[in-house]
Amino acid sequence: MELIDGDIFGARQLTGKISTVQKLLAPVPPPPAIYGIGLNYAAHATHYDPTLPRAPIVFFKNRRSLAADGDEVIIPPASTMPDYEAELALVFGKTCKDVPRSRALECILGYAVANDVSARCWQDATAPNGTSAGSGTCLGNGGQWSFSKSFDTHCPLGPHLTMKEAVRGNATGLQVQMYLNGNLMQNESTTDMIFGVEEIVEFITMGTTVEAGTVVVTGTPGGVGINRNPPIALKDGDVMQVSISELGSITNKVRRK
Repeated sequence: MELIDGDIFGARQLTGKISTVQKLLAPVPPPPAIYGIGLNYAAHATHYDPTLPRAPIVFFKNRRSLAADGDEVIIPPASTMPDYEAELALVFGKTCKDVPRSRALECILGYAVANDVSARCWQDATAPNGTSAGSGTCLGNGGQWSFSKSFDTHCPLGPHLTMKEAVRGNATGLQVQMYLNGNLMQNESTTDMIFGVEEIVEFITMGTTVEAGTVVVTGTPGGVGINRNPPIALKDGDVMQVSISELGSITNKVRRK
């Protein structure tokens, strides 16, 4: 792998020096923030409400939930219904505020593959307190989206950062796939996102300063475990592989504590 000299968010250049990589780390340092966009594919959104969202649904993941390709995803005992979510991620290359849609791509440094691992028992607004689920209780508690997605290791990102110049247009037409233990579970194009990259950037910077290095996971296609019949929860030893055309793939093994 050729080494780069400089700052990922500033001036940088190829050095011509080749190094052998023992392990790929997450392609960005712990970011200032990780934004999530909920219900951004029609096939996923209509499982919850036949009326599609009129604006992006925004939540946050703890920035310390970041993990790398190959890292274990550790499910704590408090998560009784863990689930996978294959997603396109974008990374801000500069600090932006009040950016119109026509200039949104100026804010983006590049794209990566992400898995928005979620604790459904905390996310589900309809689950009554104390509902039994698996080996513990499903607390529900009004639908805690950010908490349910913020456990450590619950945001695998990688395998590298692909510069926006290397991705066609505004990242439409990329195929997003999730394989669970080799079985294809999700398979949809980013063209099917309800809100595209420019719309997301315009919305989240509205009256809000979004810092360079911020990661945005842009929503997941249909086929998540909770919506299957019967529902599927991640088990100890499961292997999740997320692939996005032009960006590569990440593989993470589940370890339930």
